[in-house]
Order: sequence, then C-alpha cells, then structure tokens
Amino acid sequence: MSKKSLIAVIIIVVIVAAGGWWYMASAKHQTNAAPEQKTAAVNNSPATAAVNQQNTTADQTSAASAQQNTAVNNNQNNAPAPAVANSTAGNSLIGTWVSSAKGKGMQGSGKIVMPKFTAQFTMNGDVNLVIKNVANNIASGIISYSNLCTVSTITMPGKPDTVKSPTCVSNESKAVELQISGNTLTFAGQTSTGANISFTGNYSGDTISGKFTITGSSGDMNGTFSLDRVKN
Repeated sequence: MSKKSLIAVIIIVVIVAAGGWWYMASAKHQTNAAPEQKTAAVNNSPATAAVNQQNTTADQTSAASAQQNTAVNNNQNNAPAPAVANSTAGNSLIGTWVSSAKGKGMQGSGKIVMPKFTAQFTMNGDVNLVIKNVANNIASGIISYSNLCTVSTITMPGKPDTVKSPTCVSNESKAVELQISGNTLTFAGQTSTGANISFTGNYSGDTISGKFTITGSSGDMNGTFSLDRVKN
C-alpha cells in the first residue's frame, strides 16, 4: 500500500472514531436530559397545577379560619360583663320589703363585760327596705329602722340583777346599696345613734333573711333579720 493510501485510511478511521464518540456523548446527554424534561412536564402538567391550586386554597382557608377564631376570641375577651337582670328565679328584687313579723324584723343580743358589772342586752325592731334598681350585681334603694328597742340587764357582784327600761330608737330613710352574689346579699347601714350595721342574707322568692352585726362604742350585738316582700 502506498503512503498516500495509508494516510487516507488513517484519516477515515479517525473520522469514524470521532463520529462514534460524538454519537455516544449526544445519546448520554439526551438520556440525562430525559428525567429533567419528564420532571418539568410533570410540574407543568394540568394535574400538578390543580394540586398546587388545591393546596393554596387549603392554606387560604386555614388562614381565614385562624383569623375568624382570633376575631371571636377578641370579641369574647372584650365583651362587657352581662348586667344582672332585675329579677331572679322569676321574682324581681325591686319593691318594698318589711319585717316578716311586726316588731321582730331584727332580733339580736349582746354582752358587755366590765370590771364592776356585766350588761346583757336584747333588741327587737323593724326594718323597711325599698329596692328601686338592680344592675351590675348591685341593688340600690333606701332603708330605715324603726322601734329598735333594747332591753339591758345589769349584773353586779353581790347585788340583784337590774333590768333597765327599754330604750327605743328610730331613724329616717337612708340610701343603701346591696351587693349581689348568686342568692346572697350583703349591705350596711347605720342607726340614729351612729352604730354601724352590717347585713348578710339570702333571698328566695318573697323573703330576704340572714344575720346582722351592730358595732357600737359600748359593744357589739349579733342577731338575725327576716323581711318579706310587700305585695300589691
């Protein structure tokens, strides 16, 4: 074979080898690109778009629900406390309340121990309570006491007991506020002599009853009270 023929053969072999390498490289590139193209096709498919839209809608719905719950909680936290109605168990507190038994709306007793004598006393009297308004756990009106009569018995060592004549007092009507907690009422007043009176009672139907304490300069007195509604 001549030298020229040999060179021609070598060139042909090189060209063939280069073409084979290029073909293999191109095939490999297409093979690697296929998954990416498949992934892009899946991502751009209508089904994928629908799923993404559905997820977005779900997120928006969850956000709206959370916002609604926050608004409800804020409304509940900022809502004013409900006012107590002017009635309980179908019976309004508004009205006039007087001693359940005449002269015995208040009944109490007390004792004072001094170095040279002991004084025991009892008290009976009437209460007149007029409730004009009930709102926000407070009942307001006026209260008065009449014929609060106290009988004292003085005991001294070596001497017979001495029973003092009844001392009776009354006072004009004064403003009063009653605190309401469930069926419990607490309120305070003052006698004409300046003694403080505190009441704690319960109301049921047409009766208010409970206990009282009178705090005076000469001692305390504890007792009970009972009032009934005046019916028209």
